[in-house]
Amino acid sequence: VHLIWGGYNMTIDPVTGDMYLQTADTTAHIYYVEKYHPGASSTTVVATVPGTDIFDMRFNKNDNMLYALQPVTSFITSNFIKINPASGAISTVSSGLVFNGDFHSATLDPCTNRYIYSTLIPTMSGDMFMLYKLDVLGAIVQHDTTSNSYQGPDVEY
Repeated sequence: VHLIWGGYNMTIDPVTGDMYLQTADTTAHIYYVEKYHPGASSTTVVATVPGTDIFDMRFNKNDNMLYALQPVTSFITSNFIKINPASGAISTVSSGLVFNGDFHSATLDPCTNRYIYSTLIPTMSGDMFMLYKLDVLGAIVQHDTTSNSYQGPDVEY
């Protein structure tokens, strides 16, 4: 039995209504991405996530892929990953991104094809709130220091 793991990892395909969510086998420390199709009696596993937990999974209607952040070292850096829900393939799009697993939020802007996330980074001189925009190839398009943390960003299209 897989447990729903991290409510911040639920996203929807706006065309089909398919919902993607992260689940986990906490005994075996294995993470999954599952799909629920409206009206179905159960979910189906579409990918097994190697390594650690993932965060802020978002569906991109432009390429029908899922994008997420996967922490690498103690929630200080992460990889930007792409998950193909049709094949289960998971690839690292870029690595070494600044990320705090305790303070984060993300959205995906389908109009610009940008994954946008905010995070808080503690420093010796105080907390820094960061806002990043990545293209789906992993390049940082914009990076800003902000005065506050942004939680629950959304993009209207």
